[in-house]
Amino acid sequence: MHFLGAEFQPGQLQFHNEQVEWYAKNVNYDQLSESQKSHNKIRENQINQPLFDGRMKWKKELTCCELEKVILNTKDISDKFGYIY
Repeated sequence: MHFLGAEFQPGQLQFHNEQVEWYAKNVNYDQLSESQKSHNKIRENQINQPLFDGRMKWKKELTCCELEKVILNTKDISDKFGYIY
């Protein structure tokens, strides 16, 4: 909040206690494919979940081969930005 120049309110961390239907208000579900409906449902669940620290989760869930591919394919940009795996 400091970055935005706004005051932090403790209740902000409880946003997930009040469910929000983000897409339902803006979308005609009758016109969506099943994959689009599924996508919107996933996003709704993400919007309404509590904040969590997901940093480095990918590193724990990938196999050694997958991790090696990620590192090899992102090495140039990672080095440029000083990212350490």
